[in-house]
Amino acid sequence: MNMVDTDIRSLIPLFDGMRTVFFFVKDRSGVFMHANQALLERLQLKSVDEIKGTSDWDRYPDELAQRFSVDDQWVMDRDQSIEGRVELLFDEVGVLNWFRTTKRPLKDRKGRIVGVVGFTEPSEVEGGGLRDDAVRSVVDQVRADSGKRPRVGDVAMKVGLSERQLGRRFRAAMGMTVQEFVLRTRIHDAANALRETDSELSELALQYGFCDQSAFTHQFKRHLGISPAAFRRRYR
Repeated sequence: MNMVDTDIRSLIPLFDGMRTVFFFVKDRSGVFMHANQALLERLQLKSVDEIKGTSDWDRYPDELAQRFSVDDQWVMDRDQSIEGRVELLFDEVGVLNWFRTTKRPLKDRKGRIVGVVGFTEPSEVEGGGLRDDAVRSVVDQVRADSGKRPRVGDVAMKVGLSERQLGRRFRAAMGMTVQEFVLRTRIHDAANALRETDSELSELALQYGFCDQSAFTHQFKRHLGISPAAFRRRYR
């Protein structure tokens, strides 16, 4: 056991008792070294031995694995962290929900970057978890009617900010632009409709602000790594 393993093992007990925080450690090649019990259960694994030696490419659709891999490489190459970025992920029962992800470079005792350590936890996107009143107001506006594609300038005006001011504050709070949040909200709500209704894909595309079924399918798959039709078959 090297020094890196020793340091990692000392952290695992701290996260094992956190039932809604999914903790992971990967080496430089993206291979999992450790995971806490909550993440193992989410992935339907019985022990940490089942995740060791595997990567995101073994567990997720290619589109998602590629996104995770790019993020990991960015953290290691730049020696910088991704802190609390809001994103859409499937929870342990296949429901699409908002999560916050943090990733940081993992270093050995000599300061050399040897991998990535991080965790994902549920995000309070819809409630009082947002401290910025203006951002919370924008989130509420967007969530109230996910079928619309509001102009950022109009949204900013409603909360008394310039477009640039809102953009800066929104990114600081949410880790994404207003436009990206609008798109992900539409995908989130469309996914719920896929689970709960028999509506045609073409109908859902228009209902949630996409110009046609093709655009809906493209964006859904780009963000979730699965097509709307496949999502409906798997999670209904």
